[in-house]
Amino acid sequence: MPSSGGKDVRVKTASFPAVAVELGKTKGLQSTYIAIAGVALVVVVALVFLLFKRKKTE
Repeated sequence: MPSSGGKDVRVKTASFPAVAVELGKTKGLQSTYIAIAGVALVVVVALVFLLFKRKKTE
């Protein structure tokens, strides 16, 4: 399968918060923190990805 650049990455990262939220619904308060951590992780990864992209274009 040919990779479609950033689209695959976005699909994968977009599914992480959804999975974390589903876990939060079933497991309660502890997994709510896991969900928040998951979202934070995705945000950090997205920022790093954007920084790398910016460095390559310069």
